[in-house]
Amino acid sequence: MHNAQLRAFHAVATHGGFTAAADALGLGQPTLSTQVGALERYFGVELLHRRGRTVTLSELGRDLFKITLRLFGAEAGGSKALIAGVSHFLPGGGAGPDASPPEKVYYVLAGELTVIVGGKETVLRKNDSCYIGPNESREIVNRGNEVVTMLVAVSTPQK
Repeated sequence: MHNAQLRAFHAVATHGGFTAAADALGLGQPTLSTQVGALERYFGVELLHRRGRTVTLSELGRDLFKITLRLFGAEAGGSKALIAGVSHFLPGGGAGPDASPPEKVYYVLAGELTVIVGGKETVLRKNDSCYIGPNESREIVNRGNEVVTMLVAVSTPQK
């Protein structure tokens, strides 16, 4: 998945439609539509309900929009660039404990995952997300019997 696809989705969600979002980004409407469609196909989900010229966010789209608000700077100091990908954790698998400078957002697509930050455990289920701040120590553990699939977005260092 590319940063451009997430930015396209974020612009459509912010501006309430493809035409206004395309104008705001200086892109053609077909380009924006293609990018959002590719994002939906990649994850096999519907992020937007399209009815003629009207666009509304699906439930999953609303959840993703909350994440993109953080990632694209709607909150003070938001990320200007990011890398996003999908991770899979087998039962009993995990990562960390680890701390690193980039901020991270985890969004669970399937399964159940335990995230441990500062000694506090939080169980994330499908469509749950969490934010890990810069240099915040975290550990991820799959204590369930199913594979966990999650979207991971990590900010990149500014040059």
